[in-house]
Amino acid sequence: MSTDNTLAEAIGKETNKGLVAWLLSRQVFWILLATVLAFVYLSIMTRTFMTPQNLFNVTRNFSMVAIIGLGMTVVIIAGGIDLTVGATLLMAAMVTGVVMAADVPLWQAVILAMAASLAVGLANGLLIAVAGMPPFVITLGMMSVVRSLALVLSNNKLISDFGPDQELLYAIGGGWQSLDFSFLQFILPKAGILLVPNPVLFMIVVALITGFLLRWTQWGRWVYAIGGNEKAAVLNGVPVKTV
Repeated sequence: MSTDNTLAEAIGKETNKGLVAWLLSRQVFWILLATVLAFVYLSIMTRTFMTPQNLFNVTRNFSMVAIIGLGMTVVIIAGGIDLTVGATLLMAAMVTGVVMAADVPLWQAVILAMAASLAVGLANGLLIAVAGMPPFVITLGMMSVVRSLALVLSNNKLISDFGPDQELLYAIGGGWQSLDFSFLQFILPKAGILLVPNPVLFMIVVALITGFLLRWTQWGRWVYAIGGNEKAAVLNGVPVKTV
């Protein structure tokens, strides 16, 4: 009996060591640790970091970058690179603004902006997959092209009037949802109403969709296969160019 207990304890210790070693070898763990330490440090050393308005601005701003990063993550997993994401975002914003300034409803402006963005991606994909040109060179050149198109589209003017749906546009990008955490006051005395920016909610939805596609679909397995070894993926019947 004692031998069995000793063996179980030894196995448990080895498992714990393996888990700790695996955790310490993960780059994500160290990034998360650095983020938490920075958060704690700024919260203690400054009076402005933990204010509701600052946290609102920080979460809203990083969520927009994170949404772009989710798309870039898929490209990087597949072994590619895309330098046009910032310029594509600019062009999508310009299309939305110019169309809405012409008194077009927001939903139609969004569809046109998405179509313009998809056109950029399609052009990149055709030149890289079909023509066989290097992703770095193609996306670097396309970045300049798209920036120029956005400049021409706006006529180099500031757009401040977004037509009849202006308030709706502001609500989507700058609005928030109120979450009541007052029931946690017995643990956190300062718990109360938390304002969650709408872009954060969009980010969560996009992250869940991206995670599902990469983890649970054939397309996701194809993306990992291409990034791991493109030639082996071709030999295994993966439609590399299509993906």
